[in-house]
Amino acid sequence: MIRRAGGACIFAFTRFDLGGAVNAEILNNDIDLCHPTGRVAAILIGPAAGNLPTPDRPVTATGVVSIIGNRIHNSSASCLPASAIAFEVGSGRIEHNEISVVQACAVPTSRNLQGAIWAGRRQHPLFPAVNVSVRFNDIGGNAFAGLRVGQNQSVVIDASCNYWRSSDGPSGAGPGSGDAVIVEAGAATPVFTPFAAAPIAGTGATSCE
Repeated sequence: MIRRAGGACIFAFTRFDLGGAVNAEILNNDIDLCHPTGRVAAILIGPAAGNLPTPDRPVTATGVVSIIGNRIHNSSASCLPASAIAFEVGSGRIEHNEISVVQACAVPTSRNLQGAIWAGRRQHPLFPAVNVSVRFNDIGGNAFAGLRVGQNQSVVIDASCNYWRSSDGPSGAGPGSGDAVIVEAGAATPVFTPFAAAPIAGTGATSCE
């Protein structure tokens, strides 16, 4: 159980030289009341604040981060978190999480735009695309978006088999009325079908068809 942390409730960050590997398993936590001072996210995967790449100092960090089985909420309805999860580098899996965090009063940051799950890095073309799957999650009650894909995301994200708090799927780029899938200009549209028609995060399901 994690409560009232500072910069983020969980932060898996790169080496200062932006190389090496970021490997982590973030499993089965109950995360709430995360009021990050930088406003970015309750869980942040990326460099430390201000550690930006340059043409002669690129992001080369690899690794796999698994974010599985967590309950990520915002019971105080704080405006501070722009996202529940901001995934900026490397690859990984975001699966079987229950996510209800982002409020209508949330504001964008230099790293991300408002949405429960943010994939990519805002306003910085030198960040390579991440290779992350987003599956079997219950994503509901998040203002702006349930999944938001940054403009540097040239890699197609597998975002199938999520429950978007509506049986007809996500809104935005999707066909339904649930939490939105938003694709920033220039990004690849994720695969979000098939989607779950009922809550799936706690079921242990490996398919939704």
